[in-house]
Amino acid sequence: MKMEKGITLIALIITIILMLILAAVVINVTVGENGLFNTAKKAAIDYKISEILEKLEIEKANLIADMNGDIPSVAEYINYIIGKNIISEQDVTHIDDNTKQILVEKYMFLVEKEENGNIKITYNEMGTVPTPPTPPTLPEIGEIGTTHTAKQIPYSWDDLGKIAKVISDRYGNEEGQINENTVEVSVSYGGISTNLGIGDWTTVNGKKVRILGFNHDNLVTTTKSAEGEIIPWAQYGERTTNIKAGISFEFSEIITSARINKDYKKVVDVGWGGCPLRSTLNSTTINSLENKEYIKTVSKKYIQNCDKVNSVKQSEDRLWLLSCSEIWNNGIEGKPYGYAIASEGEQYIYYEKIDADANSSNVNIVKGGSTWYLRSYVRSTNPYYFCYVTSSGRM
Repeated sequence: MKMEKGITLIALIITIILMLILAAVVINVTVGENGLFNTAKKAAIDYKISEILEKLEIEKANLIADMNGDIPSVAEYINYIIGKNIISEQDVTHIDDNTKQILVEKYMFLVEKEENGNIKITYNEMGTVPTPPTPPTLPEIGEIGTTHTAKQIPYSWDDLGKIAKVISDRYGNEEGQINENTVEVSVSYGGISTNLGIGDWTTVNGKKVRILGFNHDNLVTTTKSAEGEIIPWAQYGERTTNIKAGISFEFSEIITSARINKDYKKVVDVGWGGCPLRSTLNSTTINSLENKEYIKTVSKKYIQNCDKVNSVKQSEDRLWLLSCSEIWNNGIEGKPYGYAIASEGEQYIYYEKIDADANSSNVNIVKGGSTWYLRSYVRSTNPYYFCYVTSSGRM
């Protein structure tokens, strides 16, 4: 009897040990480092990362299509996906000009410019969620002046991009607000305080550009998704509602020599909107500019048929030629604006203040002693010609 009890006890102990071993195996298989739970969790994470990478690649392809096949810079791509509300400015960590780290739905990715010019996007597993940065110091806009003496601008293009945003924020017609009639604003930023006004100049690719006005041009505020859906476009960054480009510049020197229309018959009844030079300016030319990432897309009016007042249409441009009405507020030979039949935008305050007159020469309109084109059709029975400014600065 004692032996039987002893055997029974040993068997019970062995059974309990076996059950504990089996339980440990099941627990390890289920929740261990390589267990079912962790494997399923890792698979879900991998799927999410792949999904985000696919979305980022699609947006890159969309941007390249928008740029007519040109490869964007890293900054242009980052600004594009910020504008699409995929990330915010706070989700971007600057590493260098060709490398940024972005946070998308709590996962870190590297956006890099390769030697061949392509943009490479990879999951950065070792990346850490950056500490929210201290809000950047914004430019301060002070007094608004009624007169201004033109001078060289002391700010970089990065500074001017930020200043333009604050000026756009201040758009309005009430006292203390900035609009298309503003001549001068006092600015303090980056340790530099100055008065910024019409006629002030700086350079782009070694060519002079000058300020024509503030909050004059209307920003394009919608765009199309890959599916063709009209969606909001916040050009000054996520959750911004700006409707005006803060500062409008023009080249005060000739930047290229080209025929405005290589095959004049193709632009009959299409005007600036179908002009080959417009396509070149908004693709090849703008992609060659050092400040291209700060240039916004605005709406511009143009005459589609040279003899029809009601044929004014709108284009969306980053670079454009000026129109007769943007320079002169009077006309020639009975036309209301230069030789054009209708208005294609309001006169810039710079041209108003230099007393631009379509019937007189003006040294302030001369650009290097060369003739320069406008986007305005000449009102004529021959519908193939665009207006231009002569080397003496007259219509």
